[in-house]
Amino acid sequence: VEAMAAAGALAAVVTSMQEHRDRTGVQENGCIALGTICCERHMGGNVFGVDESVSQAAASAGALAAMVNSLRAMKGGATLDRCSSALRLFVGWGEGSAARRASALQLGAEPAWLKSRQDEQIEEID
Repeated sequence: VEAMAAAGALAAVVTSMQEHRDRTGVQENGCIALGTICCERHMGGNVFGVDESVSQAAASAGALAAMVNSLRAMKGGATLDRCSSALRLFVGWGEGSAARRASALQLGAEPAWLKSRQDEQIEEID
């Protein structure tokens, strides 16, 4: 993953999203790619955590802004759901997640886009 980031994959995805703002497929696949690239996975393929160095490189390349701008332009439905899931993967949890969450909100992300199913379950219990 770090090799992909170093080779310019992150910048290429962000640039594609910026240059094709009106193409829903580009926006959706861009969000999913950025969310996926920033996640570490263990042997079973389950998300294990966020690769902080890759997430930082992605944020520096404008990935968070591209994802939020993409989501803000969406009307709803399954595409919005998939892209907000990708944003949650990008923001992640752990060491840098609070700062990424704050940045996403500052860029105009809706709080609901950042809310996980676990957050919703906790609210139901309260």
